[in-house]
Formats: sequence, structure tokens, C-alpha cells
Amino acid sequence: MTEDIYEEGVVLEVNEDVALVALEDEGACEECHAKLLCKPRETGDAKTVEALNELGAAKGERVGVTARGGAVLAASFLLYGAPLLVLLAGLFWGMSLFADHPPVELYSFLLALGLVGVYYGAVWLYARSRPVRRAQMPRVTKRFLDEG
Repeated sequence: MTEDIYEEGVVLEVNEDVALVALEDEGACEECHAKLLCKPRETGDAKTVEALNELGAAKGERVGVTARGGAVLAASFLLYGAPLLVLLAGLFWGMSLFADHPPVELYSFLLALGLVGVYYGAVWLYARSRPVRRAQMPRVTKRFLDEG
């Protein structure tokens, strides 16, 4: 059982089976590490996210959007776990590479820091150059139909 992230918002536009949803401002996007996957962006005062619109929500309709918890875990590993491994590998590689060049620790640290910078740059370029896979996209999971 995976934990999902649920947000509510209003559909701004619909393009085929993808809806652009303006999320209600609760500050959840600022703390969320899945930004890399769902790519929320600011349009004016609202955060927007593209979500699969399998329920057929229309423009102006209030909806609930759900992102898979596994996608959040994967994004967290990409943003924290892998860079930690790169940092440690760079430190150990630098210790052996610069063994005859004091100060070894400084050079090792600078090498490791540079490798982490290269890693984050590569992740950023990859995220910008490739579209989000449909399996990782948030989905419209609830429609709030007007009552009355």
C-alpha cells in the first residue's frame, strides 16, 4: 500500500485527456519533493499542475488531484539519496587521487562538491528536456459537482 498525495483545485483548461489544474494554495508544493516529476509551475498567484483527466472534468470545475506516493519516493531518492552517494564516492576517490598533494581533504571535498554540482545539473537538464511519463503524472481522481 502506497501513500498518495491529494490536492484540490480548479481546472483552468483541458487539452485532450490532460487538464491544467490551479491548485489551492496550502503550501504543500513548496515542501513536496515530487515537483521534479509533476512539474508544478506558477501562473500569477496560483500553482498549476498538469494531470491526467480520465474523469472528463471540464474547465472551471473543482477537482481533486492525486499523485502517487512512489513517485514522491523516487524523486526524494534522486534529490537526496543519489547526491549523497555521489558526494561520498567523490570524497573517497579524491582521497586516493590527491594522496600525494596536500591538503588532500580540501581537494577531495572540492572534487566531491563539483561532482554533486554536475549531478544536479544533469538531473535538471534531464527533467527539462523530457516530458513527464504518463505513469508518473498526477491524476484527476475526484470531481466536485455543483449541488443545487
